[in-house]
Amino acid sequence: MLNAISGNDMRIPPDELSFSIYSADVKEDGERALVVADVKPNTVTRLNTGTYHVVSDYGTVNAVIRADIQVEAGKLTEATIQHRAAKLTLKLVSETGGEAIADTAWSILTSSGDVVSESVGAFPTLVLAEGGYTAIARNKEKIFQRDFKVVAGVNTDVEVLLKDADKASVTPASTDAQD
Repeated sequence: MLNAISGNDMRIPPDELSFSIYSADVKEDGERALVVADVKPNTVTRLNTGTYHVVSDYGTVNAVIRADIQVEAGKLTEATIQHRAAKLTLKLVSETGGEAIADTAWSILTSSGDVVSESVGAFPTLVLAEGGYTAIARNKEKIFQRDFKVVAGVNTDVEVLLKDADKASVTPASTDAQD
């Protein structure tokens, strides 16, 4: 029976979590044989005695943890995997704590600049692994951005402010270089 937490002890809602169970043996192509896919938390899964490789997905972006688990004959093996991730809601707002602005396109980049998520909406919610990110919001031909950190187990709102337009906004017309 598998379960997961985030941070020190925050239970992850079952509908945001899934497990895949693979054999411990690695095949010639470097892959493992899938034993059971999309196992929900707190589900008893019958397995033969042995070691299994478990992949736990929290959300759909980049919060993935892997662990090897030993199953013994005639015993219920319970394992709780610790994710280092949190759930965030993105908002483009005119003032801190303000209403989210509709029709906003979002891109989330890692600290190294890799795109990990793209979406459109007033306040998209996603789960990200712990670390540093940049939120880029595009609305009415303007681009706004904010750097933020994800702390494991700390669910939060990430607000990008419109009033930072002078510092963080670029309109297509202003990107032309003048010599």
